[in-house]
Amino acid sequence: MRCYQSNQQYSVTALTDTTGAIMERYAYDAYGKLTVTDGSGTTLAGSAYGNRYTYTGREWDGELGLYHYRARMYSPDTGRFVSRDPIGYISGMILYGNYFGLFRVDPTGLQVAAVPGMIEADQIPDLEESVVPTVAPNQIEVLIQQLREEIERLTIEQCGELCRRWVEKEKTKDQTWRKKLKKCPCNQENASFPAFVESPADVNTHPGCATCFRSFEVLPMSAGQQCCYDQSGSLITSGTGGGTVDRITPFNPLGHFIHDVFPYLVCKKASMLDDYEILRPIDQGIDPNGKPCTQNPTPPLQK
Repeated sequence: MRCYQSNQQYSVTALTDTTGAIMERYAYDAYGKLTVTDGSGTTLAGSAYGNRYTYTGREWDGELGLYHYRARMYSPDTGRFVSRDPIGYISGMILYGNYFGLFRVDPTGLQVAAVPGMIEADQIPDLEESVVPTVAPNQIEVLIQQLREEIERLTIEQCGELCRRWVEKEKTKDQTWRKKLKKCPCNQENASFPAFVESPADVNTHPGCATCFRSFEVLPMSAGQQCCYDQSGSLITSGTGGGTVDRITPFNPLGHFIHDVFPYLVCKKASMLDDYEILRPIDQGIDPNGKPCTQNPTPPLQK
């Protein structure tokens, strides 16, 4: 007898025997590309036990390299279905698009559904430019809210694991983009349009600041600067009230949440903001004469 072990997305992660010993393991990239290993970790060409049920619990056709989603077939290589959505534009504006890949399921190939508690330590969001448009515009805020709720449900230990894995992954990426960002003005009155725009909602994410500004970026995948100020209008240069740089500008809300806000929130919940700020540092600012701003830590939070 063999037993299926699955994650919260219903993807089969292992086959075990009746004693619980691992017979075979299954790993997936963000869009379901399958890697099979035996119990000792040796990579296999396919399942030695003829197991067909893998990614999101659907059947894998090894000869075709496709998953069977009942109504249609899905390709993990392209992250797309190979035929049009039979019910049209219900899940989004792309008829071949995979709207479930990172956080949801699509058991019939017709319409996505959310699954509570879906984020795990090995499923850190890592959305690239070509993927962002596959989420329907009217679903972006819904997805972001779902992710916020998932973070609330995660334990501190789970958030710590997510934060550590994000740091490890982020360190492998090119970080030169940070050197090209605008410097924060030392005084709030100099953070003016068109270089900067006020971003009042950021106050909720950076406790201790009075107001925040963002660098104004036109391209949706551009990096951006965030500058937060205290009650006197002075730039905050350390602590929770300090603004952190953005890999993706908030003018692209989903890309920004995935690349910047999600890791910030899990690292913050795990009390690991120091690790986050190594890769998303608080800008130290510059005055009109080109000199660094005076060090100004986050004011004490009022209880």
